[in-house]
Amino acid sequence: MSKDDQVLADIARRMLRLERDMTMPGSATSAAARVERLAKFIEEEQF
Repeated sequence: MSKDDQVLADIARRMLRLERDMTMPGSATSAAARVERLAKFIEEEQF
């Protein structure tokens, strides 16, 4: 895998982990809050 592909794969992995953590049973994160946190995550990433 190229270096760029590795960077994107790492970002995708962290993004999926964040989404999983926010949707776990017992998590009181609303859909709007999840979207906001994911948008913030994307804004702060260096692609």
